[in-house]
Amino acid sequence: MNTKKGVWEPIGKATTPSAFTSLTDVGKAVAALARLPPDQIPDHVRIVGSNISFKDASEAMTAVSGDKIEIKEIDLDSFKKETTKKTEGDPAAFIRFVMGEGKMDFTENTNELINPGEKEWKWKTVQDYAKEVGGKPWIEYGG
Repeated sequence: MNTKKGVWEPIGKATTPSAFTSLTDVGKAVAALARLPPDQIPDHVRIVGSNISFKDASEAMTAVSGDKIEIKEIDLDSFKKETTKKTEGDPAAFIRFVMGEGKMDFTENTNELINPGEKEWKWKTVQDYAKEVGGKPWIEYGG
């Protein structure tokens, strides 16, 4: 996601849904899970602030900033092949192709177990984040 250049390069289809979750929500979810009786905690937990596609996320940013974001899809199979050839590298590259494969689609999640009806806190959505950053994600990191 290159905010300065206005170009996002998802791996695979830009319309594949993926989980986007704030670090604050992750921390709150861990604390909420720790309060549950052990027999109520599932073996696998999926939490999500927003489960949307890169296309939807770009539209949320554009709605706030007014700046159009160009989407350039990168071929999933080629990217995965190149990434998995390496024995060392950036773990983010692996996450990117896993997102492209749809394996980060957390439509089915444990949000309700952890925070029923959002009574403890409101999950931060991509739209909330867009408002916080003026529609310019990761700009402070040179992106």
